[in-house]
Parts: sequence; C-alpha cells; structure tokens
Amino acid sequence: MFIRQIVKRLDETLTSPVGFNTLGEGTEIGLHHTVLSYVDFLRNSFAISMIYELDRNRDVPAFRKKKVSL
Repeated sequence: MFIRQIVKRLDETLTSPVGFNTLGEGTEIGLHHTVLSYVDFLRNSFAISMIYELDRNRDVPAFRKKKVSL
C-alpha cells in the first residue's frame, strides 16, 4: 500500500525536485526515513532513478540536498 502511495506522489511531483519529507506529505507514511526506504527499494528495482541537484559553481552533484525524480 505504501509503495502505491509513493509512486502516486512521484507521479504528482514528476517535474519538480522534491525532498523525502515533501514526498511523504499526502501519504500515510509518517517518517521521511520510511519514504527513503521505499524510494531505495524502487531505485534498486530499476523502477526509478534518483537525480541529484547540481551545484553549478563546482559542476558536481549537491548531495546534501537530496532530490528525487523519475
């Protein structure tokens, strides 16, 4: 059931960068750590890919601001 909610939220936020707290809003999942676990499961199943925000000054990913996108 939670996987379905996460996939629905990913679909709703498809074109926007979102954090795990934002992704969990509107679901029955209480903690962003749980959202992260489900996103990792989907990523490891090759259902989604994580795209990190780019630090344009250094031309490297900004890993502190984790964002999720399909």
